[in-house]
Amino acid sequence: MIQLSKVSAVFVKECRDVFRDKRTLFATIALPVLMWPLMTLLMTELLQYTQGKAQSETYAVAVEPAADHDAIAAWLEPHLKPRPVEKADEEAGPKEAAKSTDRPHLQELPAPRIEFVADADPLTSLREGRIQAVLRLQPGLLQGFAEPENWRLKADETPELEILYDEAEHRSARAERLVRAALVRAAEALVAGRLERQELGEAFLVPFRVAEPTNVAPPEKVGGSRLGTMLPLWFIFMLITGALGPAIDLTVGEKERKTLIPLIVSPVQPMDAMLGKFLCVSAVALLNAFLNVSSFALTIAATGLHRIEGFQFPWSALPATLLLLLPLALLFSAVMLAVSSLATNYKEAQVYILPVYILPLFALLIAAVPDLELAGPLLVLPVANTSLLIRELFLGREGLGQAFAFVFSSTCLYAGAAVLLASKIFAREEVLFGSQSSLRLLLGRRYLRPRPTTGVADGLVLAALAFPLWFYCSTTLQQTLLGDLATPGAAPASWRLALGLFAPLLVLLAVPWFAVWYMKLTPRETFGYRLPGPRAWASALCLGGSSWVLGLQYNALAQHLGWIKHSPLGDLLEPIVAEWPLAMSLALMAALPAICEEHLCRGMLLNSFRATGRRTLALVATALLFGAFHLPLVRQPLAASLGLALGLLAWESRSLWPSVLFHFLHNGLSVLVAREAWIGEIEGPWLPASLLAPALAVFALGTYLAFGCGKTDPESAATAHEIPDSNPGAQRESLT
Repeated sequence: MIQLSKVSAVFVKECRDVFRDKRTLFATIALPVLMWPLMTLLMTELLQYTQGKAQSETYAVAVEPAADHDAIAAWLEPHLKPRPVEKADEEAGPKEAAKSTDRPHLQELPAPRIEFVADADPLTSLREGRIQAVLRLQPGLLQGFAEPENWRLKADETPELEILYDEAEHRSARAERLVRAALVRAAEALVAGRLERQELGEAFLVPFRVAEPTNVAPPEKVGGSRLGTMLPLWFIFMLITGALGPAIDLTVGEKERKTLIPLIVSPVQPMDAMLGKFLCVSAVALLNAFLNVSSFALTIAATGLHRIEGFQFPWSALPATLLLLLPLALLFSAVMLAVSSLATNYKEAQVYILPVYILPLFALLIAAVPDLELAGPLLVLPVANTSLLIRELFLGREGLGQAFAFVFSSTCLYAGAAVLLASKIFAREEVLFGSQSSLRLLLGRRYLRPRPTTGVADGLVLAALAFPLWFYCSTTLQQTLLGDLATPGAAPASWRLALGLFAPLLVLLAVPWFAVWYMKLTPRETFGYRLPGPRAWASALCLGGSSWVLGLQYNALAQHLGWIKHSPLGDLLEPIVAEWPLAMSLALMAALPAICEEHLCRGMLLNSFRATGRRTLALVATALLFGAFHLPLVRQPLAASLGLALGLLAWESRSLWPSVLFHFLHNGLSVLVAREAWIGEIEGPWLPASLLAPALAVFALGTYLAFGCGKTDPESAATAHEIPDSNPGAQRESLT
């Protein structure tokens, strides 16, 4: 059992040691505080320098044929001058200033200078970088061109001018743009002269104009779109940087300093010691995240970037961003502690930590794709889901409540599994004393000894793996077999419908059975394969026979409040309920979920808590996991509440089968009610009292029968005392 006093003692001791280290102080406090102001100043100086250099440069442009060099230079010289801007528009911003080129009282802005040169071999000079562009003309095109108004072209002939440049060179690309702009302005001047001589206005050639596009996006969204891709990457990598030093120092550093032995011989369980270290590393990482976000916000406010026209910093996204970084800090802290615990020295730990940097980088690259949406498997993909959600928050999108719940809860689940795995690694002697084969000994099946059931750490790790596997399988099969669920009239074949909707449930059965085989567990003890007493069966009948009414009441209330909206998935379930054979409907919608979900939640996971004696913690953990498997978000409170009742029945009866019966009856009766239309349309948020009151009474009776129902089963009571004796190390193993 976790002892908070010992955990807090380890936490205080580790924090004191960590903050004595100057390297930690620099990486955690000094670096995030100084990074954003220094980086902003540096980028501002670099931009000013590069822009100033570009404006003052001279670009050499050769002319072909060389005989037209003087004529083209004289013709384009007036059009190569800097673009003027009206003095009165200086404060209106660059976009408005660019529109004032045809107004009086103009001043010139600095601009690059084009110099036309004569070159015998312009292509070679262009490739070698001596000139930046080549303007190629048709031979004889500029004869008599010194006076453009007298220039005559052949009928139906439009000469073509060609610009050669080197796209790989920035100076050459800028020269090409400047020459092209000068030619466009020269052509406009020629057209204007011709229209004037023909006494025609500009409207003769321009029947209408397209006004400047109007941006309807609020300034906060514009600012968020510019920052939403870059900031998650910076925040997450700074989070990793803040946790890196303390994680290595509190594991490998103590091994090298020989300070780990006093902690081993002290009366502190491995779980307590690892929790103290984990809380210390998490505190450092969270402090780093808070200072990082705060320093960035203060830099934006101090430099005035939030006052730029058309750009406004989305301040409302910062609190949610900090909240999302909380479980991510816990996840990285636990993962780094687990990985660095396997190392024998500081250099080896740095090598082991390298994938912790690389894997988030791939996730961040996925999140940087512009049109990628936070949906499907990305909702539970670690790091990428947080990065995408931060981007959505900065864009100010609406309706992110369910996505926020998925991202936050899944990351918390991964963090909890990681810290339990770290404590399990930390408890092994070969890890504590620096054995080179610690990873092989930890994970190799041949080195695992048989046990009756798994520990809490293993159970939560397996549950954390089962959730994303089920989610990926579900979304992939539905997209592959069912296609677009929102397409009107879409009617998949029966086998595709069954596979797409119900085959993913087999993952919830496969994961615990794989764990039983790989970890050499006893199925009877792991899942609770024992027959309960009559009281447990009676409790299951009462609970399952009445809970469907409570579920119907919840749905009616949620629909009245507007929580439940039309779902295409509900349309797919209608033919299963109404048209399929009753036996098949009950098998897919009642029997299969009852067997698969109960094996994971009330079988393997719930029984992993038995050695600890923490019934409340076991019931809450399994109920939350059970609720997570029921989408959409509005269904999860009902599912979690039923999960508490299912867990109580399984815990008290010490058997899996009553909870399977309870689950089957709840789903099966719900299918029968919908199929046979036993209850008509419900008006208002409440069911009739004649139906709701008996259901509540029967459910209360079932709950009463559940308490102590295992005491009526002598076999269960005897087995309860045999479990710890069958393996003396089982209790300590489960605690780690």
